[in-house]
Amino acid sequence: MSSCSLDPVYSSISRRWLPDLEWTYFTADIRQMFRQIQHPPEDRDLLRIPWRFDTSQPVQEYRLCTVTYGTTSAPYLACRVLQELALTSQASFPLASEILRDRTYVDDISGGGPTLEVALQSRDQLIQLLSQAQIELRKWASNQPQLLNKIPSEYLLPAMSSVCLENDEESQLKILGLCWNPAQDYFHFLIRSVPNVQTKRQLASQIAKVFDPLGWLIPVTVFALAIFRIVCQASFDWDDPLPSSIVQEWAQFAVSLPDLSKIHIPIFLSLPNPKCYLVGFADASERAYAAVVYLVSQSEDTVISLVMSKARMAPMKPVTLPRLELCAAHLLALTINKVRLLFPQITTQNILAFSDSTIALAWITATPPPHWKVFVGNRVATILEKVPASQWFHISSSQNPADCASRGVRPQELVSHQLWWEGPPWLK
Repeated sequence: MSSCSLDPVYSSISRRWLPDLEWTYFTADIRQMFRQIQHPPEDRDLLRIPWRFDTSQPVQEYRLCTVTYGTTSAPYLACRVLQELALTSQASFPLASEILRDRTYVDDISGGGPTLEVALQSRDQLIQLLSQAQIELRKWASNQPQLLNKIPSEYLLPAMSSVCLENDEESQLKILGLCWNPAQDYFHFLIRSVPNVQTKRQLASQIAKVFDPLGWLIPVTVFALAIFRIVCQASFDWDDPLPSSIVQEWAQFAVSLPDLSKIHIPIFLSLPNPKCYLVGFADASERAYAAVVYLVSQSEDTVISLVMSKARMAPMKPVTLPRLELCAAHLLALTINKVRLLFPQITTQNILAFSDSTIALAWITATPPPHWKVFVGNRVATILEKVPASQWFHISSSQNPADCASRGVRPQELVSHQLWWEGPPWLK
């Protein structure tokens, strides 16, 4: 605020990958991460603090011996230690090394494998490697109960002790703020909205509750921000009462926000193969400009997965639509470049970018950037650096999934929006 299976509209594609390709996932949390990492003795004099445990005692100087939460360098030092462990253990613990290097966010660790056996090896290697550094893992969770069998119950995430992983649709955990159902192995959203807002401050607070880091709900977010933009343009103060028209429009929108809980987004993405493509779409309107990227995997069946989407609200100062379309193409190029890091096997020839703006495409493909004015030239140069001109193509607006993201849609419409979740029909 991965393609999507929806209930009940798209329940037939809730498992769109082959059973033998399902991955086993686990997550864990490093126990008191900062306090497990010691400063070298020669550096501890630089971390002195005055302290006393009781007001009747004199103030004394103490040296901080471990990485201390709140200091500017603490996150870097802690993450750098994990990276060093990954670097020095590549030969002895290859699976754990890869997890620490590429699948760790501060103290949150995500691992697994294409089979249960590989996932178990990853788990064991990770525990052994971190134990050598006196680092312990807690809050374990997994989509396979067998992976948690040898983990002490007090080390499990509290919810896991009561979660049945056989067929429990109500079980849920959170991974970096995203709701995860380990039984069915999908992400979903739980948004409890308040239809009755009276001030700009309350409206901003409600919009901020739509947490969507990968942009799966971008069309809904754009619609909500469009309402907030009207309030900003009217120069209301934070605690001024809003006009009844805005209050009613938000109420009609917010009452359908819980419908987003019907959206189930499987975690698994089809493994890259020679017939995998990254396909992106860009579009702009007077309200916003947006980009959306899909992974298309052609094996026995064509599997389409919505990976990531981004959007930006149009500037308050009027900008011509062709320029906004170019901004959308620029955003798409940056998004594709970011997503491509996840799939290094995908070559440039297997990247396709689409826009419904003939003017923006002419800027990108017809003439080198130095021939254009600064606004156009700078963006075209960046676009061509990320995605070559030969990979840009035209698409009609009716088949452009980014169209709904740039204009915004209501929650109940997004739930059954096939073009958004699966892209244009010809992708299959």
